[in-house]
Amino acid sequence: MENCTNHITLEEMDLSVRSYNLLKRAGFNTVGDVNFMTDKQLLKIKKLGKKSLEDIKQKIFNEKGLTEISETDLSDTADHDRINYNMGLSVRTVNALIRAEITTFTKLRQVTDYNLKLIRNIGKNAIAEINAAVPDRIRTYNGEAEELEAYRVAYKLDRDTRHILRRMEAENMKLSELMKSDLQVSYKRQARKLIIAFCDVFPERIPDVISVFDAVGDTGDRLYKTLKQAVNGGTRQQY
Repeated sequence: MENCTNHITLEEMDLSVRSYNLLKRAGFNTVGDVNFMTDKQLLKIKKLGKKSLEDIKQKIFNEKGLTEISETDLSDTADHDRINYNMGLSVRTVNALIRAEITTFTKLRQVTDYNLKLIRNIGKNAIAEINAAVPDRIRTYNGEAEELEAYRVAYKLDRDTRHILRRMEAENMKLSELMKSDLQVSYKRQARKLIIAFCDVFPERIPDVISVFDAVGDTGDRLYKTLKQAVNGGTRQQY
């Protein structure tokens, strides 16, 4: 079970100014960040000497009732699955994973490369560290590429359609007028097709589209009538 004191910030500890500054510059923010470090690892911090080490051990380990955990002790503790610095991961990488609520190696094994790249401060070097520490991690899974492509297409469709609808409102312009205008050169010829595709992919957002047509007074458009019929539960006609 995780020690509840691990979330105490370094600011709350009665550390010397020097010890505090050295730990903060090394990327430590909480007691938990320090709790799984050995003496040898702490002494590797730039300019941190034995005097600062004693201060840290006295203030953090003794005053808060924490016990220092060595590398050999980890395999014998209930927390051996907890992500920590003793497994070849840097402070920066561990902190990034913990902020993303990936706190155990079991959970880390299930995170694919794509999702790791979405985490702040996790780049190529961090992923290389993680792969070295967890060689049996799932890098990807069958169907992930297809899911990502579908997401990319849906995202682009959402972005482009919202752009069209915003411009219709901003210019108080009906869809047919938009398609004939000099505005939206990249969209005007495909505006209707984009809105239709958008409504097919995101049917729950059809009311938002209808509200734009209402706002610009485009209630006579065939697409508007078809969407209204779909919302009212009627049989949807061909757009």
